[in-house]
Amino acid sequence: MMNKRRGTTLIEVIVSLFVIETVIVGSIFIVSVAFKTVMTIRDTLIAQNLSREGVEVVRKVINSNLIRYSDAACWNFEPTATSPQTNCRIQDFHLGGGIHQNYILNFSEIDGSPKDFKIDLVSSGASCALDLKTTPPCGDNSYYQLKLGETNNGKFYTVDSTNPATKFYRMIKITPTYDPTGPDPNKAIKIKVDSIVQWGLGSSAKEISMSETFYNNYQK
Repeated sequence: MMNKRRGTTLIEVIVSLFVIETVIVGSIFIVSVAFKTVMTIRDTLIAQNLSREGVEVVRKVINSNLIRYSDAACWNFEPTATSPQTNCRIQDFHLGGGIHQNYILNFSEIDGSPKDFKIDLVSSGASCALDLKTTPPCGDNSYYQLKLGETNNGKFYTVDSTNPATKFYRMIKITPTYDPTGPDPNKAIKIKVDSIVQWGLGSSAKEISMSETFYNNYQK
């Protein structure tokens, strides 16, 4: 009778250990999945904000041009260009004009505080647009990679190569529409802005993009 009771106790211990092991392994799996889900949500939110930021910066440039210049042809003037009185009517000096379609946002800092942003053309040596999905990937993706800058006021995303690289890449594609039969064929009627953010590589690459079309409301 005593041996039977000892055997039952041993079985109970084994079963208890199995149950505990199952609970622990299951908990670790659940925590692991939850952590990956949280990280995915975080990356998606960051990408959404970066994409929206690209569109809003172009909006600010356009609004600034409309305030700064009286010539309606200057409404989509490329912010790093010069001599607007002359160059506003030359397509190569427009946002997206001529062969210039792909842009990056350039944030820099001075005296520990972020300076205002500017839109820069991607280097003329870039042979392709942002594409992390193709294998092998475009060798010029590095032009679009975002870095993480830091000041006393916090952190910000930039393309300044002196800062550590992040997983995110952003390209702002600007496509203007001109009216060749209109009174001023060098004045854009509208521009479409596609702010594209990608992260990951190959088949695991993810993308979020936001688009908006801006119209020249000062054509007269």
